[in-house]
Amino acid sequence: MWMLIRGFGAWRESGQLEITTAQLAVVAGFVLAALLLTRCADLVKRFYAHHPVLTSAIAAASGVALEFGFSSRFPNEGI
Repeated sequence: MWMLIRGFGAWRESGQLEITTAQLAVVAGFVLAALLLTRCADLVKRFYAHHPVLTSAIAAASGVALEFGFSSRFPNEGI
């Protein structure tokens, strides 16, 4: 969804979308995390059923760490 919104905004304004390596790494990280969560869906559902607040906090912290970790490690070059 994030890439779709950026792409539409770039299309409306200039017609060219610039994606940095950090942004691409974040999207790849989220895709890998989603694949991992679907692979372990039963375990995740049981953990969420017993600890819903902790699960939400872990998800939020993981997203923030992923965003800031990748944005500082990868160069800010356009692809």
